[in-house]
Amino acid sequence: MWNMTHVSQRTLATNTSRRIKKNLINALGGNDGVIIESLLTPTETTMLAKRLAMIVMLERKYSSYEIGKGLNVSISTVLRFERMLRAGVFRAIQRILRSKKKVSLLELLELTFVRHGNAKHKRRMADIKRRLWAT
Repeated sequence: MWNMTHVSQRTLATNTSRRIKKNLINALGGNDGVIIESLLTPTETTMLAKRLAMIVMLERKYSSYEIGKGLNVSISTVLRFERMLRAGVFRAIQRILRSKKKVSLLELLELTFVRHGNAKHKRRMADIKRRLWAT
């Protein structure tokens, strides 16, 4: 069962919103946002962009206060993401951020959520894993 996602009522500064959405689009492989705009509503795009930005900012050691103010999210949200980060929930994303490997977030999502496929798909998944986990 899916839980309904909480969407913040706090509005985000236009330039900040634009910048984090651009980062989300780049993380998903570019294409000028065509994939994102086709699949997600503007609210969902903002929510995902904020989440990715929080992970990046936590990884770069920004304070909870700076993240909360910069992304216009509550401190409790930042602290929840910080706990999830420490617990390893975002381990694969952290690895991509640290390593600069040639694995897109779209490939990471495919690796995470697509469990079945033919032989070609399995080879593709093995290639993504090799690029992601190679040292």
